[in-house]
Amino acid sequence: KNISQPVRLYQWRLAPGSTGKSGDVPSIAFQSFDYAPVDPETKALAGDLRDQLIVRVSRRKGVSVFDASAKSVEAATYDLRGRVRIAGRRGRFTITLVSRANARPVWSQTYEAQTEDVFDFCDTVLEQAEGDLRLQTNAFDGDRLAGLPVDDLSVSELRARAANEFYKVTIESWEEALSLIERAISLNPLDGMSLCMRVEAQLMLHGARYKIMSA
Repeated sequence: KNISQPVRLYQWRLAPGSTGKSGDVPSIAFQSFDYAPVDPETKALAGDLRDQLIVRVSRRKGVSVFDASAKSVEAATYDLRGRVRIAGRRGRFTITLVSRANARPVWSQTYEAQTEDVFDFCDTVLEQAEGDLRLQTNAFDGDRLAGLPVDDLSVSELRARAANEFYKVTIESWEEALSLIERAISLNPLDGMSLCMRVEAQLMLHGARYKIMSA
């Protein structure tokens, strides 16, 4: 309260019998983005896309974000590489996650949009890219938390694990997600995100079962 700037918080837990790696968080090092054609306007566009994507992804939990141009990133889990290509009135933006352990691409996606309005182009592709990276970071976080007992998870961690269960798209996983969210609400009955996720889980399960929800 009354703090105008974001503050990074850390949670520590005693995890008996754990290997000590249960709290590890994957990290992404943002490399410089390639661009074509090689001209000042496209260079500026590539820089803007990179900077804005760093800011957007940095807001997500479950992953650390590094600017590779500003600090050493030897310990990062992944590199994020990008390329911007402008041809005529159309632009293409491609991002790729590469595992630093074996230099293997683990995920890549391309986004296209009109470039008559360069700011609209940025907004369009960034919204899509940030959403897709959100799915990836949620998956990372869900995998990180999978081995921890439910009773040891915080409200935000319960939400992250539930989100990962949603993506599996089975009745069983959605039931598990609802159970996790119910646990989160029991810990904090006023948590707005948990309450919304419970509604979503209930709607998904009723729809999958062809059941009508009560008023």
